[in-house]
Amino acid sequence: MTHEIDKFFNNSKTWREEMEQLRMILLDCRFTNLKSYLFEAIEVEKAGLKVTLKKTSEYPIPEEFQQKLNAMPALKKAFAALTPGRQRAYLMHFSAPKQTKTRETRIESYLQKILNGKGIADCTCGLSKRYPTCDGSHKLIK
Repeated sequence: MTHEIDKFFNNSKTWREEMEQLRMILLDCRFTNLKSYLFEAIEVEKAGLKVTLKKTSEYPIPEEFQQKLNAMPALKKAFAALTPGRQRAYLMHFSAPKQTKTRETRIESYLQKILNGKGIADCTCGLSKRYPTCDGSHKLIK
């Protein structure tokens, strides 16, 4: 199967034709989960449906984080300078715990990363082979 998919990608002409060919290859290989996903994706595209994403401003800011933003102008400026995706990642991570203590601990542990302009999963050691995302390379340092 891999040979067929590699051959397919190497000889592609147009996106629609490629999609139909890939669909046939997957159907022939009897990938039941992929089959249903592929059918659904084709139907979604045919219907012209679009995913409506929430804006960063629609995500709730945990009270504990808002207090930090109000108390630290540098943090507020650094957070505003982050990309919307990085802002959303932090807001979702900070909002997830139910207990105030856990939210406060999470916020405290990521303050320096935010001040440095880094995202929640960004590499801070510079050793990652998947930079800017951390791949755990720093764990090999003794």
